[in-house]
Amino acid sequence: MYFASAKEALAGGDYRCVLERIGFAVQVLFKENRALYGLKVGVPKTEDAIRLTGFGVHANDFLELQNFVPEVAEEAGGLKYRWRQGKFGHPGNWKQRAAQFCCEAFLDLAVKIQDAPFIPGPRGNLWVRRSVEQGCGWGTKLGAGEGTASKPVGARGAAPSPAMVDTP
Repeated sequence: MYFASAKEALAGGDYRCVLERIGFAVQVLFKENRALYGLKVGVPKTEDAIRLTGFGVHANDFLELQNFVPEVAEEAGGLKYRWRQGKFGHPGNWKQRAAQFCCEAFLDLAVKIQDAPFIPGPRGNLWVRRSVEQGCGWGTKLGAGEGTASKPVGARGAAPSPAMVDTP
């Protein structure tokens, strides 16, 4: 849906619209594939590019795609985009060559990750704290102080909410 409208905008010369629609298409791709959890559209991160190289995606192409498209997020009313004018989200980059590149990079990304299997990742200490305190489930209890933070903290050093600490 979004890629088709990006191609129409490309044919019509509306290059800003192409980049916005490609951003939406990438967001849908990330959301529909559990292997891509945590990736954000329009936020170029080397760690994300490295993660995708395992599926055959070219890291440089992915990073440039991320630089060209706006930040995209899912909100109550659907997908929303936000251009960061101070960096690369300005009319100087809304050109045919950039739009064509982003269409091609999106297709390459979509094809290469279509069968990407989910890979579990580690969970933070606060998420599993209660489970650790109750034992690992294999008949092992951790000793005093093992596996627990001396002073649990939430985001940016704030005290964690009770739900974070007490949730099983």
